[in-house]
Amino acid sequence: MDGVISVFHSHPTDSRLHTTRSWDFINLLEANWDATQSNGDELLRKAGYGKDVIVGVLDSGVWPESESFNDEGMEPVPASWKGICENGVAFNSSHCNRKLIGARYYLRSYEANYGPLDPRTDFRSPRDINGHGTHTSSTIGGRRVANAAALGGFGNGTASGGAPLVRLAIYKVCWPVPGQTPAEGNTCLQDDMLAAFDDAIADGVQVISVSIGGNTSRPYTRDGIAIGSLHALRRNIVVACSAGNFGPAPYTVANTAPWIITVGASSIDRVFSSPVVLGNGMVYEGQSITPFQRGTYPLVYAASVEIPGTTTRLTNGLCRPGTLSPTLVRGKAVFCWRGATFQALEVQRAGGIAAVLGNVVDGIGVLVRSYLIPATVVLTNETMSVFNYTQTAQTPLATLIPPRTLIGTRPAPFMAPFTSRGPNFIEPNILKPDITAPGLNILAAWSEASSPLNVPNDRRRVVKYQILSGTSMSCPHVAAVAALLKAIHPDWSSAAIRSALMTTGIYYTVRDIEILNVLFSSLRHFQQLVSNFQPIYVFFFLIIVAAKQMNNLGEPITDALGNSSTPFEYGAGHIQPSRAADPGLVYDASYNDYLLFLCSSSGNLLDPSFNCPEVVPLSSDFNYPSLAIANLEGISTVTRTVTNVGMGNSSYSVTLDAPPGYSVQISPATLYFSKQGEQHSFSITVEAENSARRNVFAFGWYTRSDGIHQVRSPISVALA
Repeated sequence: MDGVISVFHSHPTDSRLHTTRSWDFINLLEANWDATQSNGDELLRKAGYGKDVIVGVLDSGVWPESESFNDEGMEPVPASWKGICENGVAFNSSHCNRKLIGARYYLRSYEANYGPLDPRTDFRSPRDINGHGTHTSSTIGGRRVANAAALGGFGNGTASGGAPLVRLAIYKVCWPVPGQTPAEGNTCLQDDMLAAFDDAIADGVQVISVSIGGNTSRPYTRDGIAIGSLHALRRNIVVACSAGNFGPAPYTVANTAPWIITVGASSIDRVFSSPVVLGNGMVYEGQSITPFQRGTYPLVYAASVEIPGTTTRLTNGLCRPGTLSPTLVRGKAVFCWRGATFQALEVQRAGGIAAVLGNVVDGIGVLVRSYLIPATVVLTNETMSVFNYTQTAQTPLATLIPPRTLIGTRPAPFMAPFTSRGPNFIEPNILKPDITAPGLNILAAWSEASSPLNVPNDRRRVVKYQILSGTSMSCPHVAAVAALLKAIHPDWSSAAIRSALMTTGIYYTVRDIEILNVLFSSLRHFQQLVSNFQPIYVFFFLIIVAAKQMNNLGEPITDALGNSSTPFEYGAGHIQPSRAADPGLVYDASYNDYLLFLCSSSGNLLDPSFNCPEVVPLSSDFNYPSLAIANLEGISTVTRTVTNVGMGNSSYSVTLDAPPGYSVQISPATLYFSKQGEQHSFSITVEAENSARRNVFAFGWYTRSDGIHQVRSPISVALA
């Protein structure tokens, strides 16, 4: 038919939701942990707190009564807004205001696949029964709310979105899967999402936040989020998407189209400490947000109290539903080898009065929850010690210490263990994710129709704020910053905003530390360098110090196991909003540039009005703020073009940290700009050395600096 570009099936399980302190943490991270140097408030004032920017949120809806969405003192809705507030069950136009300016819902594809929506499971309206959409929306643009906290008072403080005066438009595209609990996740159908993208574009949004992800191997031409985002890009709308929660496995990163800002998840400097004291006096770190009183309980290992025949050698000790014997469990605390929501519920079902759960992910990152019985999660390196104690003690005992909120914990940030990793499965010559932001244990607004655990037998209600983890939580942080940048630079393209976020991100390489150790090994020697005015050393030292590329231990950003992270986890680094407002140079790209990229990547089946040239450029040659060459055959040269958005008269020299096993040449080494808006191109030649390893990615960086701005880009290379 006329107007039809492509047709593909919208699978019911295609896409799912990726699920107070975070903004303060970001500001401190930028200021190198010196609160007196934070520029966060200055950025907000400069951006007018985002008051004229409209952000569309594709998610599970919204709880409009949340105090985070009050419009007290806000100015009239921008005249550019063309959207509606759609009526439905328990939702009408009166629920919209000058903060929550629009809301729609999309069920057509969902009901075509699953049949009519069960009114017992969700509202047939934009109202959020799940809580996820309320959480992400308030993270972007929630008003400042004093004394906000999760159940039990955890995380208490002033809750605020990153752009507290931004306007929010809600597009409910995610719905419960029949037969599953909300805790098991919603489903978001591709054609429903495409319809929401089209409406959001027509409604006049400037930023779209999508904390949803699906099949990481689906080509862009058959991916509803990728197609909808390209439509948005054509109208210069910034789209931020979550990277996915399937880490630490490689090739798991989702939403990898180059016109999307793909966001990984990292930690903040807050934990909810709930230690376990065993009967032998040993104390092990635990984390929880379950309100309970201190108690001492007989402790048993789950495998010792299971119903015979309900487990196998691979599943015993895991507290799976229906496996624990009420006769053996009643009145005891149960240690589950690995556990979370459903394991604690199984202990409760069997009559247990407390649970000690081994962390479901490796390392120090714990996804805290509010359980129905006293429960805490011990770190993975301590689970064996707890297990050994249950097997050797005559009368094992465990004392659970009530949780408390701790601020300033170290290390922070580290990469969340669940955050999906690169390489990019669809197009490995585009490095993904792009950036990382806080996504571990984030407090934000919640649906009062949802319990803290989101399971049927959790009848606790009127929970106004909740703590969640996921790249779903990191994505809205970046969407909020993109909205602030839109307010400050309304003429910037979507590509320029992504570039500003990426090239100013915090990273810290091992080589940087080695250099710093050399420079600081002798203060007297450093003073001599300065006094003798050897400019190259002083300049290089200033570059490193000005970048402040470190966690709060002054060390490389690591994963949850303490291993040095790579750009396949954090992309170009951790967001620094204030620096992104003044990046110096940006890597820009137009709609036609993306279509040309598609010519090399997929033959460009998304816009038949664009004719691909006979000779298409390499996908590595796309003007991206990072460089990826996935199958290098000896030597490759690509081109990048930068636009000056900083000072009129400036010159940018380059420094290199080449990937091990490769030589990198950049020409010209210095770029001279006489005015804003001026563009210059340069070539990057990457050549494999004898030590390069085949089919193994190596990482490096190149940085252009004028002495004030540090425009950094990651490099990933693998020899074919």
